[in-house]
Amino acid sequence: MSTFEENINTLVRPHLDRVESARLIALAKKKQAVTTSAFVFLAALAIGIIIASTAGNIFPVFFVAILGIIISAITYNVIAGQHIKNFEYAFKTNIVANIAKALQPDVSFSPYQGISEQLFKSCNHYRTGIDRYSSEDLFQGKIGATEILFSELHAEYESTSTDSDGNTTTTWHTIFKGVMFIADFHKNFRTWVIVKPDAERDGFFGWFNKTIQSFSSNLVKLENPEFETHFKVHGGDPIETRYILTPDMQERLLSLRQSLGSDIIISFQRSNVYITAPKDDDYFEPDIHTPAHSHTQINTIARQIHHYFRIVDTLNLNTRIWTKE
Repeated sequence: MSTFEENINTLVRPHLDRVESARLIALAKKKQAVTTSAFVFLAALAIGIIIASTAGNIFPVFFVAILGIIISAITYNVIAGQHIKNFEYAFKTNIVANIAKALQPDVSFSPYQGISEQLFKSCNHYRTGIDRYSSEDLFQGKIGATEILFSELHAEYESTSTDSDGNTTTTWHTIFKGVMFIADFHKNFRTWVIVKPDAERDGFFGWFNKTIQSFSSNLVKLENPEFETHFKVHGGDPIETRYILTPDMQERLLSLRQSLGSDIIISFQRSNVYITAPKDDDYFEPDIHTPAHSHTQINTIARQIHHYFRIVDTLNLNTRIWTKE
């Protein structure tokens, strides 16, 4: 067993029995809830069929079926909901929090806190108005000399449409779903810089897009061909932009792109670096069907956390050879 695994094992082991007990209770309640909810739905459906056959009208079947689904969902939540929440709370506060501490002793984990909507908006990575916002699983503290925080978040906007019969449909669209990472940058600066994927770089539309960009007063051209292929850079001051995006930093951002995905957006403002990395999967979550003692699950979550901790090394944020101490 590596030192890395030993540190995690030492901090996590004392809590495993307690978490496993909460898991088994939640799992039993979940099975009970599924059985009871299914019985409630089938009973409601049977009543609907009886009423429909008596009335000679099939409509009651649909009405009672919908009512049965609603009552079944309520029944499930009453029986199992709180027990499942208790297990998830026990897992996150006892296991995820201690995995984070084993990896970085000066970083804390708060499962029911997140990055505020105001802070997310302030990075200006996405300009669409937000109608629904949620954030959880906040990691915050210091890695070496660098202050960091990151959490999962989901921002959405709402649209409505009306068909020819006057029926209105509401649809929710994702603006961003993934992890936002913020860190103290290792240089002081006064400008702003935003690095976005250059998604439309091929064919006529790619040429047209680059032509339009070339007329932007904020567009900053850099000398790394690979970087220019994957990213477009806008900055408030070209000189300071190049002071921030040195050749070494450009290479590091290319490495970060390989690690976090091609849709990442990076900005530098207020002497901090802001990164939004889209992802579909929910990280740092326990599986109720997996024993709490599972090394596979613990190691998976450890890798997920380390994936973001290592951004500090990838961007070399702890090297303070400039004006910051």
